[in-house]
Amino acid sequence: MTTSAPPFAGLPSAHLPARLAALASVAEIAQDRSGPGGFSPELVTSAEGLLARAGERLRLSAAHTVVTLAGGTGSGKSSLFNALAGANFSPAAVTRPATRNAHACVWGMQGAAPLLDWLGVERRYRYARASALDAGEAALSGLLLLDLPDHDSVAAGAATAVDRLVSLADLMVWVLDPQKYADAAVHNRFLSKLARHGNVTTVVLNQSDLLTPQQAHDCEEDLRRLLDSEGHGEARVLLVSALTGAGLPELRQILATAVSARQTAADHIAADIDSITGGFDNYAVDPAGVARRSAENTPPAGASGGATFRPPWDDAAPGLPAEASPARTALDSVPAAPALAVADALAHAAGLAAVTDALEDVREIHAAKYLSWPFARVTDRKSVV
Repeated sequence: MTTSAPPFAGLPSAHLPARLAALASVAEIAQDRSGPGGFSPELVTSAEGLLARAGERLRLSAAHTVVTLAGGTGSGKSSLFNALAGANFSPAAVTRPATRNAHACVWGMQGAAPLLDWLGVERRYRYARASALDAGEAALSGLLLLDLPDHDSVAAGAATAVDRLVSLADLMVWVLDPQKYADAAVHNRFLSKLARHGNVTTVVLNQSDLLTPQQAHDCEEDLRRLLDSEGHGEARVLLVSALTGAGLPELRQILATAVSARQTAADHIAADIDSITGGFDNYAVDPAGVARRSAENTPPAGASGGATFRPPWDDAAPGLPAEASPARTALDSVPAAPALAVADALAHAAGLAAVTDALEDVREIHAAKYLSWPFARVTDRKSVV
C-alpha cells in the first residue's frame, strides 16, 4: 500500500509564519507614516505586496513546486521546456519572440488547477505529464514547469508578465545562451536585484553544443564570475544543450530535489523577506532613539549596506578644526540629558523605535534557526508554526 505525503509537507518552514507576522507589524507601522519625511511609499507597497503574495502561495498547493524557465529571445528556453516535458508543447524559434504566453507542464495535475489559475496560465496552454509508465518521471511528480515569454520581447504585456511570474515562482531557472549570457538586460533588470535569492536560482548556459570544450569552460567561468559579482554565490550554473541532451539529467536532478524537499516556496518567500527588511534597515534606530543613518547617507530603498550615521559636527566647516565647527559649538551648548530626551521623544513620535523592535523580531526569528540550541528549537516548534 502506498502512502501520500502530508498535504502541506515542507510548507511553510518552521519560522516563516512568525517572520511574516513581524513584517506585517513593520508594514502597518510604516503605512501610517509613509510619504514626505517618512517611510518610502514604494517600500511600504513592496512589503504589502509580499505579504499578500506569500499568503496566497501558502494557501495554494504545497504538493507542487513552481519552476520558471526565463530567458531572452533565442536563448532556447522553449526548446529546453519541450525537452524536459518530452513533447513539443511550446513553440520555439531563434529569430523572433516565439513564446508570447506562459506555457505550463505539470507532473501530477491533481490539485494544481487553483495554482495555475493564480499564476494566470490560460487553460489552452496547460499540459499534463501524468503517465506513470514514463521512466524516471515519478521523481518529478509535483513539478509545475513554466515556459515564460521572452523577457526582451516586443510583444505587448510580455515584460510585465515575466516580472509577475518571476516573483510568484518557487524556483527560478534562467536560460542564457553563449552569445548573450552577459546581456545587461537580464543582469541589471533581474539577476542583480535577486542577489538574496541564490539558493532558489539556477542559471543554465544553453546551446553548449555550439562551443568547443575550451570555449564552454571559458563561458562557464566568466558567467560564474558575473554572478558572484552580483552576489549570486549560491546560484548554480549548469551547461546544457536542449538539442543534444547534454546536461539535462543534471537539470532534472535539480528539479527532482526541489520537488521532493517541498521547501523551495518557503525559501523564496524567506529571501523576499530578507530583501524587504534590508530596505527598512535605513529607518532603524539605536536604543537611544537616534536614527542610525542620516538622510544624506541613506541608500536607496531596497539596497543593503550603506554609510553609517555621522553627526553633523563630524563635518567641520572649511578651514576650521572639527571642534570649531559651528554645528559642534551649537550642540555642545545643549545638555546631554535633555538632548537625548528630545531625540527619544521625536523617534517615539515617528514610530522608529517600534519599527526597530519589529525588525529585531524578524531577525531574531531568522537567526534562531541557525544559532539556537537544537533541542530548544524542537520543543518550541509547535508554538512557532
